[in-house]
Amino acid sequence: RRPVVRTPGGAESEGGTRKVDSTGDATPQWPTRAVGGTMNDELIYGQHPVSNLLDSGTEQVLEVWLQSGRDNKLAQRLRKHFDAGPVPLHVLPRARLDELLGDVRHQGVAVRVRRSEEVTLKSILATVSDDTLLVLLDGVQDPRNLGAVLRSADAAGAHAVVYPRSRGVGLTPTARKTASGAAEHVPAVAVANLA
Repeated sequence: RRPVVRTPGGAESEGGTRKVDSTGDATPQWPTRAVGGTMNDELIYGQHPVSNLLDSGTEQVLEVWLQSGRDNKLAQRLRKHFDAGPVPLHVLPRARLDELLGDVRHQGVAVRVRRSEEVTLKSILATVSDDTLLVLLDGVQDPRNLGAVLRSADAAGAHAVVYPRSRGVGLTPTARKTASGAAEHVPAVAVANLA
């Protein structure tokens, strides 16, 4: 059975996102394994990260993937918000979602978002007060460790997590998933070096 895709305006199609080619024909196109594909987009998946993203606003959401048969609060919220709007909502069987997203624990939901403006260390330092808490990392290579640090930093009330751009892992989808939504609250700031 082909998955149902709700395109902008609520129209349904089978087989994937409908794109119009140069001849004017609408042909189904599946997203690549990376689900997205521009330098200005990023993928967020998992129940908590997506829920926290929705709490912070939906204007940056470009596309939504939801596992068919899901009827939890998040699935209901996604359907209510994106079912008839301009953002495509793809309802897919788990096997197809696994194929699209690769070897990640997506928990039946993923969204492609417009990458937000990068927070700079200069902008963070401009707001420093006596009670500002900054977490500085060096040499963190595993995205799960960065996600865990973001979670802890959020719980501790940190204002930002600062890490070196060249010798550390960036804020990847895996780091966001591990952060369980903390990446939406605590800025992760990449700098040239920590010296």
